[in-house]
Amino acid sequence: MRYTFLILLAFLISINCPAQQLKYNAFTVNDGLPSNCVYRCVEDNKGFLWVATDAGIARFDGKHFQVFTTKDGLPDNDVLAVLKENNGRIWVNCFKQSPAYFDEVQNKFINAKADSKLARVKESSGVMYSYPLKGGGIMYVNGNGSFIFRDQKLISYNTSPANESFLIKDNNDGTLLKWGYRLVDPSLKILQLKIYQTKGNKNIDSIYLKSVTQDFILPVIDDGKLYNFYPNENKCLIYSNINCDPIRFKIDSLSVPEPISYLGFTDTFLNFYSRSGKIYVYNKQTLRKEFIVSGNYAPNSLFNDSRGNIWVCTVDKGLI
Repeated sequence: MRYTFLILLAFLISINCPAQQLKYNAFTVNDGLPSNCVYRCVEDNKGFLWVATDAGIARFDGKHFQVFTTKDGLPDNDVLAVLKENNGRIWVNCFKQSPAYFDEVQNKFINAKADSKLARVKESSGVMYSYPLKGGGIMYVNGNGSFIFRDQKLISYNTSPANESFLIKDNNDGTLLKWGYRLVDPSLKILQLKIYQTKGNKNIDSIYLKSVTQDFILPVIDDGKLYNFYPNENKCLIYSNINCDPIRFKIDSLSVPEPISYLGFTDTFLNFYSRSGKIYVYNKQTLRKEFIVSGNYAPNSLFNDSRGNIWVCTVDKGLI
């Protein structure tokens, strides 16, 4: 597979240099994308790029886009995220819908109507989040709880109250490690963040993390690590090597130069998306800043493929 007209950024920009306005070319509806609003993209094991938009998902072979919609099994055409499971299976997260995965034999997506296990992830009033897991599988999180699928099977779920429903990992002894919070000062909207170990409906251990106001970014899981970002401090706390009996972890801290809206990940990068439109790109392992991406576009996400190319998914200018 050959990619053309890409931004070739990786390792070309000095770590300490300011954001640069780089020339670029974009794939748009004129090139076969179903929409110029692109949320996310991911590369599958065969080298195809899957591009999630608000009008369906497209599979790109380097020259042509093949578009999949609700006619091809998508639960909804507004595809907020596309993810790859460790075994290579492609999953999607559509707006206020149950999960769906791609079946290569049928060349279509399998949704909750075709696979009843997916229907266990019931529609919630809020946005659903999805994460590929280090140990294999995909986790979906919404207001109804956290749900882990591996090899198309629902292997773990947690439907605790919303303030305790974010799974960090399921342990071999049947216990769960979860992120949660308690509202300790309603007048000041102060939350006390904790990690809990539970068995059944009982909390058997917990550890205090931090007290914050309610305007912090939701927790994120990536590669077995828990990330919490605190806008008031422009700081991200990263919890790794999380174990139990007793609960313990390693903690790292990373500061970002300006306020951000959210954060995202690729296999190698930790990306902070600022409110000004810049993307601050850090190495996930060293936590050193690699480069800053900026241009006359509003980014939704950034992805680096297996050939070292950088792709930027934008709000209205397609795939750069």
